Amino acid sequence: GSVTASSASGDSSSGSGGAGASTSASASNSGSGGSGVTGSLGCGKAPSVETGKFVYEDMMVGGATRKYAIRFPNEYDPKKPYPLVMLFHGCGGIDNNVPIEKESKNDAVLVKGAAMESCWNTALDSPDLAFFDELLTLVEDRACIDSSRVFGVGYSSGSWLLNVLGCVRTGIIRAQGNVSGGLPFVQNCGGNIAGIFLHDKDDKSNGIQGGINARDRLLTVNGCGMGTAPLDPAPCVHYEGCQDGYPVAWCQTSGKDHSRQDDFAPGAFWKFFSSLP
Repeated sequence: GSVTASSASGDSSSGSGGAGASTSASASNSGSGGSGVTGSLGCGKAPSVETGKFVYEDMMVGGATRKYAIRFPNEYDPKKPYPLVMLFHGCGGIDNNVPIEKESKNDAVLVKGAAMESCWNTALDSPDLAFFDELLTLVEDRACIDSSRVFGVGYSSGSWLLNVLGCVRTGIIRAQGNVSGGLPFVQNCGGNIAGIFLHDKDDKSNGIQGGINARDRLLTVNGCGMGTAPLDPAPCVHYEGCQDGYPVAWCQTSGKDHSRQDDFAPGAFWKFFSSLP
């Protein structure tokens, strides 16, 4: 069944869609360059929808109608480049997402897309990779985005997809925040990406080894050691020796099963994102 926005228990599906992802078509980050904040094409434009809430709309991608929702912060300043958080839902629909807005409040623009089916497609020819590219382009054209601070948050099926995007869209996604999920087949990944992973050791839908595999990919690519130090909030830890600006954090809980952990994930993820240079 579908999962409503008010449900904090999350979906029970495996979210393991498919064999992997294509590594072609690595889009370039149009907003990069220099140490200053670079605003996107949407800077200077008034918000096109009501602010302070998710507004649901449709767009055409590859001949298919795709649903998404955008949230401009209250007191939106069209001259200020904002971080962008892109949300990838668990199986069941567009509202089965980590409620990052509880913590980002008025300090970020948020967007969430909907899979074509209940769950995301992580196959080699997944249409969801093009959807990500088109959705990012659309938001950067409508809102004033700091293109060096595009973050991804995924839960369950959305976490599986985000682990693919973290491979094939490095240089575009600054950091990823994952609840549960796992690592599909990926190859020829791009460069560095920061990441924070939240996984319950008692998760019966997406076993914890999947989260460990995704974490370990980032530990390798970012040159981290296996030594850890505590990271607020507990029980999170961060790994020592990672390349500057590309930390990796691991938050292992118990007794939460496959929950979205709405009382924990938003604060842990937003604190991690906000700490990045």
